[in-house]
Amino acid sequence: MSELKSTFEKYTTLSRTALLATASRSMATALSHLRHIKAGNENELLSAIVAAALGADGTLSEKEIDFMGELFSSTLTKEKLSALTARFENEKMRTATDRMVDSMDKEGKRAICTLCLCILASDKTLLPEENAFLLRLIR
Repeated sequence: MSELKSTFEKYTTLSRTALLATASRSMATALSHLRHIKAGNENELLSAIVAAALGADGTLSEKEIDFMGELFSSTLTKEKLSALTARFENEKMRTATDRMVDSMDKEGKRAICTLCLCILASDKTLLPEENAFLLRLIR
């Protein structure tokens, strides 16, 4: 486990450009795997997972908000993201997210975890709650 955490920490040292490129590739792979779970709803499924990741530590940093805006090519406000993440902070929603990711194959899980890792590392920190979320995703 400490080896994974060490790998996670390396992402906090990547440039924003590298994180965005990695996140974009991972998002494309994740969406193709999510289509196998629920075709036509893959964007909503991905949004739920990303929201759960952002809500893992209970706070949104400005850097995370800016990164999300760049990644999704949209203007996302703190209020919009806060409302979305609040829906996925409770244990019931976390469990549903875990089950969804658990149903994916190894490549899909890795893509989801990498995408979330890039988003969470965009503020150059990974808090214990964020590490715990990522470990749950990859198991």
